[in-house]
Amino acid sequence: MKNKLELIVDEPMAGLFYWTIVRPGQPDELDAIVDYACGALPTHSLATDAGRAALRWHRDVGVDRHEAPEVGRASAYAETVPGHLWP
Repeated sequence: MKNKLELIVDEPMAGLFYWTIVRPGQPDELDAIVDYACGALPTHSLATDAGRAALRWHRDVGVDRHEAPEVGRASAYAETVPGHLWP
């Protein structure tokens, strides 16, 4: 049975949005971080889209980093930097 993964989008500072994918823990456990944004995105929508892409990647692979660290991070496949920041 696959572990349930959840996407969280947070704005720790105004205008800086980060996505994180977690595997919820049992009531007496902390959530496990599976993947996260390498950098901030300027809107909630962009962070959500990038996080959803990473979540799809993890679901397609069928494992998370806790189970198989050699699989890597989805952020290599999900856009985390808005296009207008590229030179």
